[in-house]
Amino acid sequence: MKSKKLQKLLAACLCLALVFSMGSLTVFAEGEDVWQAGENTYATFAEALAANEGSEASVTLLKSTKESIQIPEGKTVQLNLSDGVTLTNADGAHTITNNGTLTISGNGTVDNVSHGRAALVNNGTATLKGGTFTRSKEAGTSPSNNGGNSYYVIQNVGQKMTIGSGVTVKANGGYSSLVANGYQNGSGKTNNPSLLITGGTFSGGINVVKNDDRGTLTIEGGTFSNTYGPAVMNWNVATIKNGTFTVNNTASCVFTNGYLDNGYDQGQLTITGGAFNAANNGAGALYGYGSGTQKGGYTKISGGTFHGQFPASTSAYANAPVVSGGTFSANSGVEDYVDSSMTAVPDANGNLIVGAEEEVAVAKIGTKTYASLEAAVKDAKNGDIVELMQNAAGSGIQIPSGTNITIDFKGHTYTIQAPTVGSSGTETNGFQLLKDSTIVMKNGTITSSVARILIQNYCDLTLEDMNLDGSKLAGSNDYVLSNNHGTTRLTGNTSITAKEGDVAFDVCYWSPAYADGVTVIVDTTGTITGKIEYSTYGSSTPENTAANSALIIKNVNHVGTISAVAEGVNIAISGGTFSEAVKEEYCAEDFHPIDNGEGGFSVHQHEWAAPAEENRIEATCTQDGSYDLVVRCSKCGQADPTKTQHITIPAGHTFGTEWIVDGENHWHACVCGEKADTAAHTFGNWVVTREATAEQTGMREKTCSVCGYKVTESIPATGNTDAPKTGENSALVLWIGLFVLAGAGLAGTILYVKKRKAN
Repeated sequence: MKSKKLQKLLAACLCLALVFSMGSLTVFAEGEDVWQAGENTYATFAEALAANEGSEASVTLLKSTKESIQIPEGKTVQLNLSDGVTLTNADGAHTITNNGTLTISGNGTVDNVSHGRAALVNNGTATLKGGTFTRSKEAGTSPSNNGGNSYYVIQNVGQKMTIGSGVTVKANGGYSSLVANGYQNGSGKTNNPSLLITGGTFSGGINVVKNDDRGTLTIEGGTFSNTYGPAVMNWNVATIKNGTFTVNNTASCVFTNGYLDNGYDQGQLTITGGAFNAANNGAGALYGYGSGTQKGGYTKISGGTFHGQFPASTSAYANAPVVSGGTFSANSGVEDYVDSSMTAVPDANGNLIVGAEEEVAVAKIGTKTYASLEAAVKDAKNGDIVELMQNAAGSGIQIPSGTNITIDFKGHTYTIQAPTVGSSGTETNGFQLLKDSTIVMKNGTITSSVARILIQNYCDLTLEDMNLDGSKLAGSNDYVLSNNHGTTRLTGNTSITAKEGDVAFDVCYWSPAYADGVTVIVDTTGTITGKIEYSTYGSSTPENTAANSALIIKNVNHVGTISAVAEGVNIAISGGTFSEAVKEEYCAEDFHPIDNGEGGFSVHQHEWAAPAEENRIEATCTQDGSYDLVVRCSKCGQADPTKTQHITIPAGHTFGTEWIVDGENHWHACVCGEKADTAAHTFGNWVVTREATAEQTGMREKTCSVCGYKVTESIPATGNTDAPKTGENSALVLWIGLFVLAGAGLAGTILYVKKRKAN
């Protein structure tokens, strides 16, 4: 009898061993088309796998079924989970056990409903590209209560497992970890399990991911959330590069790191990126440690975003974190753990940015540095000087009413990115400066490709040596600088550049909202390119506009137009150069337009030269003449009519200074022939100019003592060589002459007689 019972027992054991030696433990679904391999369908996974005689197989789950499957060592299997199907384990077994090489894809579900069993156990190499893995009847509620049904959803003790973005792993439990990599006890083990997570969604478990003895964990992406314990628990070597990690239990932290002096619990945690969100909107803990930890290992944080609290003390921890980079919420306590070679600076939201000062410190006030210009401006007190430490890009900045600060850009460029600022519904400004403030911006450049207005100003603003580059503003008809209230001063070498068609700056009188007015004073050696616009908004009379708004230009190089689209504008230009002629009505008092030549225009004050004669008309003997003494500007040539004199030249004869004479009289003559000063000559005595001789006549003359007219006459020859003793020879000369004439007459008579005879 005992021998029969023994035989039955042995037979039962043999049957049980045979069952476990098969490829699967199966509860059959109805029909024969649960699994598909190639073009054939099979009732069990083992049959489908057996139909593939080679080392590789592709098997698809077509229908939901209860079956625990195994991939043998040396076998490579592609497991496809059809949409909507569920693979549930056979009682008391893991749902999938991989000893070979397994790839899972598709949108089906792998479930396990047995205590102490997983949906997937990997002893080989596994790649999960799709599917949902769960324990739908997980009953563990706390570390001390497994509820009679609890275990890991995925356990990796193989060489390598990779989980990708199409995977979901979930369980509602608080006793077992959701995903376990490595061994519960690594003593005596030689394998070092490796788990790489590049994406996917993970939720639940006492730990979402536990990296246990001998495990190497790398997380490059994915979403991890938990309501019981940490998102990540590390005991050996773990690196987190990206992903989102959120814990909702205020009693738990987001990640832990533990160390044991055994060689396989090395406690090495490295975080280079990711978003870590502690419970209670960041009031919970970020960092914790495993129970029973010893001192050792390290926690290195060089990047990521952390919303939560660091411990005030790490005396019970395996190690204190060393932080060299990342963004941390306000009051996180991270300052106590920042690497000595790094710095922590606040951003505009109060977060702390950790990194090398030259990389993360964008602005400063005194010796305090900030991660953004916006952060520094928000923290500035009246009278502070905010300094930009490097070229930087950041959001738009609104400066509230009642702020009195200076922003010194220190030669750097601030590029405005989204989000921009402004009034509700018009958040399109790079800077918005509200009224009753006094702001100075100097020594730098502001630019943007997302804003519509680079600076919208309602306060007293001074721009000193600034470059407002609006050449890349986002829209059309944009404003680089819009002035609606207060006094704006452009000084030093300030320049403004607008793209074609845009407004470089405006003067907009907004009444009655800002009835006390707006003034823009331009006194810069820089260049303003673009339109200058003078306008009103709301309701205003021309008189009110002129009284409460003004554009004053003292110096500038302006390329563009100046347009007044409002009545009653008050424009006063007293200097600068312009690409278009300046209207006379835009000139300041005592200033006037001028053409500089070569297409340039300006204004100037007249500089009056000495009077000069112009427009001369000579008088005639009977008609008056005239000329003008004109005073002209030496710069533009314009005459001053108030200084011009008209001079009359009286009509009248113009007598020459030389005497006109005839034999009787002398007189002065006019050009018209009229005579004046006519009088008879007044002669003096005869004066002999040549003495007469016996053979030659003499000469004598007398001269008018008034005009110099002379009368001359000859003195006959004397004709007597023997001059009487009295010296009177004139009779002798006469006789000699008569004798000569008589002789000549006689000779002529004789010749005449001879000719007649001859004839």
